[in-house]
Amino acid sequence: LVGSEMCIRDRDWITPYALLSEITDGNLALSTPKEAARGMIIYDVRLNNAPVRLKLAMGDDITVAFEPSSWNSTETSRKTITFNAPDIVLAAAAELEDWCRQVLEDKHPHVQSMWSSAVKPADKYQGKLRTNITLEGPRATRFYDETAQPTVAPDTWQGRSVQAVVQVRGIYVQKQGVGLMLDTT
Repeated sequence: LVGSEMCIRDRDWITPYALLSEITDGNLALSTPKEAARGMIIYDVRLNNAPVRLKLAMGDDITVAFEPSSWNSTETSRKTITFNAPDIVLAAAAELEDWCRQVLEDKHPHVQSMWSSAVKPADKYQGKLRTNITLEGPRATRFYDETAQPTVAPDTWQGRSVQAVVQVRGIYVQKQGVGLMLDTT
């Protein structure tokens, strides 16, 4: 994640420009719904039958907006991380959210009113993309320094330039809300 592209070299990923094209071309699909804990339903989002992994930046224009946090939880291994993102990243994420809402509308009529967007468009501040990050355990995000050597997570996140890939884990549907499940990998 930090300072290097090494963590994503061996993975299939797509740029925001290409994701917009794939959505337009109709290459996205939802899986059949899966039951999860506490009545949650999860749909996988697939691109040409593979997970969607979005590389957020081709340069150094992605920064961490705030220190990662756990809202209303004592969870320390999984947190929310928010990126300051350029317009093309926000446009791709917003288009993906629009596609998801349209596809789910027949099965879940409340999807439009209950959607929790991961995108905060630019207004007087730079636009933001909210994702999750896992800091411990088998799914922990791997970190690399500027020389492509493995390193530990930074002590201070806010304002740090990063090369990040976000995996679209799916869509969650529950009584309190509906939205994308985005994980920084």
